[in-house]
Amino acid sequence: MLLARPGPVTKSKEKAVIIDHADLEPGDLVRVRPEDEIRATLDKNGRLRGLLLMPEMYDLCNQEFRVHKKVERLLLESTGEMRIMRSPTYSLGGAYCDGSRHNGCDRSCFFLWKREWLEKI
Repeated sequence: MLLARPGPVTKSKEKAVIIDHADLEPGDLVRVRPEDEIRATLDKNGRLRGLLLMPEMYDLCNQEFRVHKKVERLLLESTGEMRIMRSPTYSLGGAYCDGSRHNGCDRSCFFLWKREWLEKI
C-alpha cells in the first residue's frame, strides 16, 4: 500500500519497514505493527527516540485499537519535569498496563506508542 506521505525506510537485518508519518487523530483505527517490524525501529536499549517499548506491549502486536489521544506532554514523576514529546506519540483505547509484570500494580497506565509502531487502517 502506497501512502500519501511515506516516511523513511527503517532497515533491519531481515527486511525494510515502510513507515507512514502522517499524524493520527483521536478515534482513528490503527493496528499495532508486527513484533519484527517494531524491533527493527528500536535501538540496543529497546527504545525509539528515547521512548521504551515495554516488553508486555509485544502482546498487543497485530491487534486493532482506536487512538485515544496524541500525547504532547508527559510529566516525569521521578523529577517533576514536564517533557515535550518531539515526535508523534499516542495512547490507544484499551491498550494499558494490567500490572501483571509489575508486581500487581493497579495503576492501569496507558502504554505510549510511537507513530512508527502503528499502522492506520
